[in-house]
Amino acid sequence: MSEGENSPEQYPGWEQNLRPSEYSGGTAVAEFGPLPPIPALEQPHAVFTVGEDTALRIGDALAGRMLRSAWTWLWFALLWGGIAGVLTLFLGGKGAALGVAVIGSAWVSLLLSHARRARKYALTARASYIPGTVLAVRFGPEAFDLSTERGRARFHYTRIRAVFNDRPDTVILRVGNALGGFPRELFPDWSIALITAATRGNAPAPAPNITELPPIPGIANPTATFIAEPDTARAMARAYTRQSLRPLLPGVSMLIVAFAIIALVWRTGQALALALSLTAVVAAFLALVSIMTIKQMSAGYAVAVPPHHPMTVRYGPDAVELQLTNSRSRTPYSIIRSINIRGPIAVVTTTSPTVCPRALIPDRAIEHMRTVNPRIVIKR
Repeated sequence: MSEGENSPEQYPGWEQNLRPSEYSGGTAVAEFGPLPPIPALEQPHAVFTVGEDTALRIGDALAGRMLRSAWTWLWFALLWGGIAGVLTLFLGGKGAALGVAVIGSAWVSLLLSHARRARKYALTARASYIPGTVLAVRFGPEAFDLSTERGRARFHYTRIRAVFNDRPDTVILRVGNALGGFPRELFPDWSIALITAATRGNAPAPAPNITELPPIPGIANPTATFIAEPDTARAMARAYTRQSLRPLLPGVSMLIVAFAIIALVWRTGQALALALSLTAVVAAFLALVSIMTIKQMSAGYAVAVPPHHPMTVRYGPDAVELQLTNSRSRTPYSIIRSINIRGPIAVVTTTSPTVCPRALIPDRAIEHMRTVNPRIVIKR
């Protein structure tokens, strides 16, 4: 895409402030007055009006990229290769044949699940890509800002590991080990070169009108403030990992039950040793995934909530705003499914989990959110 092809001037009104939340709900408590508009991104390099198919195309692109990711196949090999190796060790040739069958079945299942993954990613993307809303992006020498209907986020180039722009409609960035999808219209060709050069440690690529990004506007009159401590980022990473890995538990449980059935049916020492070895492989896989996720998320949260920096939150009549060092986001109560406040780090689940210190979710705010959306499940 050439420079100017999607310039802001094509979209009258892009410079207006993002409108306040318009989600209906119950009667607001007097303390939780209307949230002011989130200031618009100044001097964006490109803007884009979200279409009905934007989330769908991003979901499909992410699902396809996930299948081509080296990490996906590394985890696949560790789990199913480990299981096949144990079967071969205990059962010899028959175990090797059984292991090949297991790997083949898992491979076919992974390929056939593309449509389901695409729907899942599209559902998550809809939280930011709301049809009819305007997105804006501004690139700086060390990061770029993305402004959406529900806030603003800053992406530092040093956190971006790879750029994939092989599709004409979508750009995918690997931030840490996570994939993020964006409309291609937001990324002029020179911005792709700029980010790619930064990920490879090369000299900055030529880019027009690049200046330092201004600070993300702060939340006025916050309901609560929390000063990050040295261990806050890691605590948030652990809480996020526990929540994000929960979808793996049913599959892991089914495997362990199958291993237990093997031990109970054959009732021999070899069968028991086989079942325990297979269980150990699955447990080691889950532990390794957890450790790697915590490591990656700790690095991300270290940027978002560095020690001694404030985290602020403000509750409105129908939405809540959360500000970290590199983002300011607004979440309507209507899309919140559950709030887990059992520990010092709370987990707010919408289509994906968000974590923050428990101190940022006072009891009076919980009561207000439940008044607006009684379907919110509170886990104490």
